[in-house]
Parts: sequence; C-alpha cells; structure tokens
Amino acid sequence: MGIRFILAVALFIVPLVNAQDVQFVDQLDEIVPRLLDEYSVPGAAIALIENGEIIAMQGYGYADVQNGTPVTENTQFRLGSISKPFTAWALLKLAEDGLVNLDLPADTYLERWEIPSGSFDASRVTIRRLLSHTAGTSVEYFDDYGPTETVPELVDLVSGADRDHHRVELVKPPGLQWLYSDGGYAILEMIVEDVTGSTFEEYVSEKILDGLKISSTGYSASRQLATSYNSVGTRLVEEQYASKAASGLYSTLSDMAAFAAMNLGATASDDFKTDVISEESLLLAQTPAPDTRGGYGLGYSTRLTLAGDAVVGHGAAAAGWHSNFAVLPARGQGIVILTNSSSGGNVTTLVRCSWYQAIIGAMPAGACKTDIAARIVKPLMDEGVEEAIRQFRSLVSRTGEYNVDEWQLNGLGYDLLASGRIDDAVRIFEVNVEFFTSHANPHDSLAEAYMLQGNTEGARTHFQRSLEIDPSNDNARDKLLKLGS
Repeated sequence: MGIRFILAVALFIVPLVNAQDVQFVDQLDEIVPRLLDEYSVPGAAIALIENGEIIAMQGYGYADVQNGTPVTENTQFRLGSISKPFTAWALLKLAEDGLVNLDLPADTYLERWEIPSGSFDASRVTIRRLLSHTAGTSVEYFDDYGPTETVPELVDLVSGADRDHHRVELVKPPGLQWLYSDGGYAILEMIVEDVTGSTFEEYVSEKILDGLKISSTGYSASRQLATSYNSVGTRLVEEQYASKAASGLYSTLSDMAAFAAMNLGATASDDFKTDVISEESLLLAQTPAPDTRGGYGLGYSTRLTLAGDAVVGHGAAAAGWHSNFAVLPARGQGIVILTNSSSGGNVTTLVRCSWYQAIIGAMPAGACKTDIAARIVKPLMDEGVEEAIRQFRSLVSRTGEYNVDEWQLNGLGYDLLASGRIDDAVRIFEVNVEFFTSHANPHDSLAEAYMLQGNTEGARTHFQRSLEIDPSNDNARDKLLKLGS
C-alpha cells in the first residue's frame, strides 16, 4: 500500500524540475511497494530533492503492521549511524567558535579520561581523524542496551568497565588507514561535553538542531516512533544505544529531507540555506579525508558515480532500522530513504540505485548489491525453509548481484530463533556451515541452535569445531564446559 505526500511548495516548483525527476517520483509508486513485498519490509518513507528544493515526500506501507498505522512524513525512525553527520556539525561548530582545533591531539580536550596509547602514539589521535575514522580506534559498534538496562556513563563505556569488548583503545597507528569506529565517536561525544560543560544532547540540540529548525529530531523516541521488525517480521523492542554521537538520533522524513537539502550547500535553495556552520566547513566535511581512499570525509560517506558526480551522505544499519540519505551537491539533488526493518537496507539500496539511474544514468561502482539472505526471506515465509535453501543455492554464485558472506545466513538464523522457529533456524545455520565450514562463527551459531533444539551431541561437535578454528572463542569454551566436555 502506498501513501503519497507532496509538499505544497512542490506544486510551485514542479515546472522547474527535470522531466526525469517527475518521472521518477511517479515510478516510486510502482517500485517501492514491490520492493517492500519482495524483501518483507513493513514500511518506508522517501523524500526527493531537486534544484535545492524538496519536491516530494512519500510514505509506503506501515509504521506498525499490527495496528495498521501508515508511514507518513511525521513518522519517527531511528537514524542509527546517520547521527554521525550531525556529530560532525557539532565538532565543526566548536572549531568555528575557536573552542577546539581539529588537528591538535584529542587528549588536549579530554578531562575525564585519556586515550590509552598501548603500542601506538595517542598524541596522533586528532578530532579530524576521529571524525574520519582514521584515528586507529577500536570498537566498530557498541552493543544495544535493553529498555530497562542502565547505559553506562561515557567514561565507564570507553574504559570497558561495563563490557570488556567496549573498551576503546588504539589498534592501528593513527593516520594510517580507515577503520570504522563507533568507539572514536564516543570519544568525540566526550570532547563535546568536556569542552562545553553541557551534555552532548544539550549542546547538539541547542547549537545544531534548533539552528536547523528540525524540531522532530532528537535523542529520544517520541510517540510517533515506528515499530521496528526483524528480517522475518517479528516485532522488536526499541533498545538504547550506548553512544549518542555514534548512533543516538531519531528523526522524521520531514526533518531529514530538510537536513539533506541543507547539505547541498551552495546549490541549496534559499529556504534551506543555513549559517549553523559555514559553507567552508560543510565542504570540508564532505571532502574525502586523507587515508580513507576517497570513501569518507568528516562524518560523511563520500563516493563518485560512474559519471564522476560526487555523492555524499550516510547510511544506517541497526536491528530493525535501515536508512540512507545521499546528496549530489553539484547538481542540487538528493534522496532520503527511511525504513523500519532489518531487511530495509535492500530497499534503500535498490531505490537509491534506481534514482541514480533515473537522474544521471550511472551509479557508484559496487553500490547496488543486496543481501542474499534477504532475498530468500519471502520464499521462506511463503513456501518454507527448504524452498528458501533451494533458492539460496541457485543465487549464491551470483556475487555480482548479492553480498555473500557468513553473516548473511547467520543473521537470518538468529532472527528465526528470536521468532521461535528453532527448526528453521537450525536448517539455515547448517547451510551456513556447509558454505563457510572453515569459519568459526557459523559452527558456534549452529551449536547454539542445536542446544535449543535439544541436540546435545550436535552442539558439542560444532562448539568443538568452532574452538579449533578460533581458540579465542570463549563462548564455545564456556558452552562446552556446561555440556560436560
């Protein structure tokens, strides 16, 4: 089901819009419902920008399936890692105000904690490198915390006091290579607090969000929050993320469309010009930083289409939430796609690629692959696990079309476990072991599923195999002790 929303201003600017864009707006009503059905995604919200103006905002499907609540431009979504560009604006604002220098050691601004040096020189960790993921810091992602759990204070978080694998330290020499790190963004969050004396949420809300006039964006969920779902349609409970700077924001299509338009800089219409940060700072953030191979600026993903057009923006992939926004500043064009499903990344990828094709006839290299596991969810739900496995075997060799790795079926298997479909999960994990038999994690996951199924011998066999491949697998070692091995 598609629900369409066109801004009033769009009625006045449509004559200025390229015919390709008008045609693509119309195509969305055919493309998006088909993709939502094909990938079992409940809902999506999409905005298009042309000539620096928002020309359309469209909602499709459901914000809440059980209650039949439709997606609208005011439905709230968790932004996940799309929080990072907002964090970049906060640090750039501090730099413009003379409160930080992007190239001094980050420890200069830290009062409650200092970066552990270990084998590497912590003085080479700078705000610029933290923003561009080139500081060499650990922790790709923090865990989510349940709704009743206490999220640790920042110092305890980055020190690993709560969970050892959350300890932020240097694992690569700073300034040498790109290494995605939510741990680095937790350090930036602490810098903002230590420099300003405010909480991170207070500073970003007052200095960035209020200035941008996006009042439905913030670090707390509202009553308009969509329900999120896993890949097999099970309703999820909204959890808390440990670092606001890395992944803490919530927003609506209306607000995100405005923010995307503001990211066009010089090509934004007058309605979306902003002085929250300067055009020079925005251009700096959107320019590929050193040591990122052209793929990341300061808080922004950066890439080129095959036609040579610069694309900047960010994606988000959290349990139950997959979204993306992208702008082409030289063209004054942009797109925002928000979804409420763990399989939503496939919808964002294919809609974005259709948009690239429609407006410029070329796509960023390698940008249009989808997840092979998501491709078999619908046959699994409609025809059963054996049909899903049959289709997986026929698709797995098409690596040019699909992302194929051990994590694809692994994630699907755990979604099935969370839905109480233990036997189906076991079959999915067995196929994953078949295709990735030399990897430790598929064996570990299959063993856990066997335990739930009551197959003690099978669990013991695969925990042992996982431990043989990866002797550091403490989970397998602990489970074997419980099984009496």
